[in-house]
Formats: sequence, C-alpha cells, structure tokens
Amino acid sequence: MLNISRIFGGKASYYGCAMAFKRELKEVILPFPKYMESHDTWIAMAANLLKSSVHLEYTVLEHRLHGNNVTKSHRKLGKRLHSRILFARALGELSIRIIRYRIIQGGE
Repeated sequence: MLNISRIFGGKASYYGCAMAFKRELKEVILPFPKYMESHDTWIAMAANLLKSSVHLEYTVLEHRLHGNNVTKSHRKLGKRLHSRILFARALGELSIRIIRYRIIQGGE
C-alpha cells in the first residue's frame, strides 16, 4: 500500500512509455473508466494493488520540465481535490475488479 499512498500524494509518477505488464492484467484494467484522468495511473494502481509491480532502482526516463509545461504542481486547489476524489473512486472500483478477477481465477 506504500506506493498507493505515494500515488495519492503525488509523490510517485508512472509513465506508460516506461511500463510493461503481463497480459493477464488486462482482465482487471480494461475497460478504462471514463472518469480517470490518467490511464497510466490506473494501470499502476492495479499493478500495485495486485502486488505484481516491480520498480527498477535506476532511472529509465528523464522528464524535462520547462516554462511551458503544465504540471500538477500548478493546478488549482479545486482541481487537485477533484483528482483526489477520482483517485478514491478508482481505488474502490479497482478493488472490486480485483476481487472479481481473483474469484474467476479460483482464489489465487
């Protein structure tokens, strides 16, 4: 749950171009909910909840910031709160999907 709390707090970023996952994860993550702001975060949350994520201890991606970037740190308080509400909603939905997935898989 450590990574889930780091994602919620905006301290852990996940980028789809630096992810790989097993085909079986598609059973949980698809379809993406329309309310999610970032499908990369959705995938990362699912992998973390399933305890199927591995984090590399070295940098594989450099994120270049410049004056024209629109970053999360510049969002207004209302938008940041809205994102946290969506996060909580996603956490609940993913938890239900994972329970269903495990039941279908025979309780693994």
